[in-house]
Amino acid sequence: MSNSNIMNKIELLQNEYYNTYNKNIIFKTNQKFNCANTICNEIGIDNMLQKTIYIFESNKIFIDYTIFKTFANPNNYNDLSIFLAKIINDCIYKHKSFEIHINLNTLTISAVTRYSDIINLFAHHGQENKYDKYLTKLELYYCPSFITATTNILSSFISPDVKKIVHFNSKSTSEVLIYKLFS
Repeated sequence: MSNSNIMNKIELLQNEYYNTYNKNIIFKTNQKFNCANTICNEIGIDNMLQKTIYIFESNKIFIDYTIFKTFANPNNYNDLSIFLAKIINDCIYKHKSFEIHINLNTLTISAVTRYSDIINLFAHHGQENKYDKYLTKLELYYCPSFITATTNILSSFISPDVKKIVHFNSKSTSEVLIYKLFS
């Protein structure tokens, strides 16, 4: 299933869901997770994972938040974490290093809160497996301003080695950079 087909299917499923269950204005987290679970069950976890996290150019990993947010929910956090770990381990085994490129387009502060459990699970896997020894670049696209502001505040707690490899790309430059990445 192509990306445009999967996004069309996701949009159709979301519309059906919110037509059945009126969209909440407040207290949206559980409703968003239920909708995400419906999408995941309809399309399948394997399809969703392959469209969200994948390797390109041998050791470069791309993570697409715009797809992730449509199906990620506590019921599949373990699957997501294992899938990402497998991809990273494959890169390390074959190439002795890896890069991560993340499309953060539409990420909000409330989404960071909503996905804090999976973020912590990813971080724990990374620390446990010492992935930072093999990570050569962490490229963030469509970076919301709250991420760069928070990082500036927390920079004294981030290791100098990690600081050197993290690149924050603004919303205004990200579209071109992602296009160049895949052309």
